[in-house]
Amino acid sequence: MKSALCAVLILGSSAVSAVKPHQSLLDFAYGEVDEYASKGERYRLQVPVKQGLYFIGAKTHFGSDDTAGDANAKELGAGIYWDTADNSSMYLGYSKVDYELSGVSLEEADRYSIGWRSRLTNNVELNLEVKTTDHNILNLEERGYRIGGYYYLSQTAAVYLELDNDLDQDQVFLGVRFTTGR
Repeated sequence: MKSALCAVLILGSSAVSAVKPHQSLLDFAYGEVDEYASKGERYRLQVPVKQGLYFIGAKTHFGSDDTAGDANAKELGAGIYWDTADNSSMYLGYSKVDYELSGVSLEEADRYSIGWRSRLTNNVELNLEVKTTDHNILNLEERGYRIGGYYYLSQTAAVYLELDNDLDQDQVFLGVRFTTGR
């Protein structure tokens, strides 16, 4: 019991002095989708252009040995963010997403997201996001989420694990993140 209390006090005191989440991000990740035994990668770039505004671009590729073929997604968008505490921020985002299956373009979709990021300590960050994707051609609206944990090895480099639910599929990503340290 004493060790649990000490851990809470240590985490609580370090959260007070934790830095704000970085807004300038470059991610490289390996991912898997269990349902189709697919493996692949994701690249993501987020660039703040002025206080409170950012642009984002991402590309995801999954390949499979079965007949499902390759699946690709390209995302371009922008959003706003604001501080909610000394070590936390929230964001609203909009993106255009292009999906492709085995080289055939499926559709262009609109994605809306709201999220919360917090540096729990100087080394640990948590990201929680809820997103809605409007599939225009299919006249279908799909909801998803992203839960991410990031461990900063330095001020500008982190390793992370994310669970990303997209197209009703759970995708797990293990990656590295680079920031400008701001």
